[in-house]
Formats: sequence, structure tokens, C-alpha cells
Amino acid sequence: EYVSFLDSDDQWPPWTLQVYADTIERRTKPSFICGGFSNVVDGSPTGLPVELTERSVDVYSDFFSSNVNPITDFLTSTTVVSREELLRVGGFAAHLSNWEDVDLFLRLGRSKGFAKVNSPICAIRNFQFDNLSRSPKGDMCGAERLLRNERTRAYPDGSRPKVTECLRAISVTLVDTGQVQEAWAIYWRTLLWHLQMGRFKYVLGFPLLALRLTS
Repeated sequence: EYVSFLDSDDQWPPWTLQVYADTIERRTKPSFICGGFSNVVDGSPTGLPVELTERSVDVYSDFFSSNVNPITDFLTSTTVVSREELLRVGGFAAHLSNWEDVDLFLRLGRSKGFAKVNSPICAIRNFQFDNLSRSPKGDMCGAERLLRNERTRAYPDGSRPKVTECLRAISVTLVDTGQVQEAWAIYWRTLLWHLQMGRFKYVLGFPLLALRLTS
């Protein structure tokens, strides 16, 4: 009834599947479940969990109703989705780029029932500095998809706060990696959205960041 994901360079602690199963059973079968994670840099054991911590789970009517950040709070490897809902939204996009996982999460934004497992952590991410997730080209390709899908209303109603949250992170990442022209493109294409939502910290802060890092 449910599908879970695990990237080839990530690991599950021994309790992960049981935590998911218990969450499904005790939380009236949410369509979309995610959990926290710990980073391991290039195989370093720092951050590896040593014991099962007390469980803490937050439940929402759907993903868009939560305050969970799709970039910083969970991974594909800490995600469980109802098979029915996964098929309904079409699964992952076929084209390989960054943010294809976020694209899927956004399409699941109004699926009934969303649960966030705060503890224990549900995956260990082996963070490698040469992987695709650090590719500026991949970031821009993924950003284009998010922009296009938001503009064409491919996502359910209420997606804009989550979409712009991702695009802010992408624009900053592009500046950090020297892709300033691409970062400015995202900034200008989303400026009206950010003004409408009152995101003045980004509206005023991004130009200062871009100018400071490129001066």
C-alpha cells in the first residue's frame, strides 16, 4: 500500500521501517510521510545515530498545510508515499535534474494526510561534494521545471509558498557557485511573487548578497 525510497548513497537506521509502519497505523494512514536525517560527509561517521530516541510525530491535513521545509527538513530517503497517491500524481519526473524530488512533493501537496517524524531520524545521508545535487546546471534545470509548473498551475492550489521557498534556496546556491546570471534570472522571474507574499527580506537581501559575493 505504501512506497518508500532510499538513495544508493544513503542508509536507514535499523528502526526506520518500523517507525514508518507505526506512523501509518497510529496516524490514520496519512498519504505522505517524511522523517528527519543526519548528514555524513564523505564517509565520516560524525552524526551517526547510536540509539533510538523517543518518537515525536506531527500530523497535518496535507503537506501544504504544514510548516515543513521541503529542502532542509527531509530527504527522498526519508519519504513514504501511498502507492495510490504516487500513481495518481505520476511519480517522479522522467527527466533527470536537481529538485525532481521537490517537484514530486509539490504534486503531493494536497494529498490527504501528511505526517512529519521529528524523531528519531529516519536516514543517514552520505553528503558527497561531487554529486549531482551540487551541480549548478542541475539546479537551474530543476528551477526551470518548478517555475514552469507553478506558472502553468501543474501543482495543486496553495503551492506558491513552497515553490518560492525552494527557488530562494536555489538562487542563493547559484550565487555561491558563481552562477550569478542564472541566480538573477530566478530573482527577477519570482520578484512579483515575493512582493505579493511580503518576502521583503529576500527581495532586499538577495541583491546585497549577490553584489557582495561578486564584488
